[in-house]
Amino acid sequence: MAALAFRFPSRQRGMTLLELLVVMTLLALIGSLLMQGFGNALSLYERVQRRQLDSIPLELGYGWFAATLAGTQAELDPPRQFRGDGRSLEGVTHRPLLGLPGQVSFFAWRLEEGIGGRLQLTYSQPGQLQWVIATWPAGSQGQFVYRSLQGGPAERWPEAAEQTDGQIPGAILLQITPPGEPPLRWYANLPGRTFPRLDYRDL
Repeated sequence: MAALAFRFPSRQRGMTLLELLVVMTLLALIGSLLMQGFGNALSLYERVQRRQLDSIPLELGYGWFAATLAGTQAELDPPRQFRGDGRSLEGVTHRPLLGLPGQVSFFAWRLEEGIGGRLQLTYSQPGQLQWVIATWPAGSQGQFVYRSLQGGPAERWPEAAEQTDGQIPGAILLQITPPGEPPLRWYANLPGRTFPRLDYRDL
């Protein structure tokens, strides 16, 4: 006797409305977390880029400041001797910003008040335009400080009015203090030879 085979109709199981709502809720939650993370990453990237762009001019300005002072020459001729005070300095360098390397030129760095009371650092050479190298917010205080013969700070150079030997300081500090911020300090080492001619002081 042949066995009778009974077949039950196959049941196709789909997603219920509740399951669909759960999946949609999870997808929405994951999407919102991803978008929030992406927004935070984009905001951080923009802040870093802005900080880098803001710091590039200061880095370039410091490089130019240090380079011109590193090429400063000690001179016997009084009109060519290095002189400076808290707001300006000038002398002769073989590393001018305008000119070929090794070309000797007069130069000057100055701290001046610019538009809106902003403090600005300017560079100039004879016969050239005065360049604004860096600026700081209104109310910023700035000064040049010179390393004295005894190694301490000096507010001007030469330290004494009767000093006419043409000696240059060993280092110069530019200190800028914006309001409500820590001071910014640029150091520049001048050449090892601080006297204009070879004598016992260079030994």
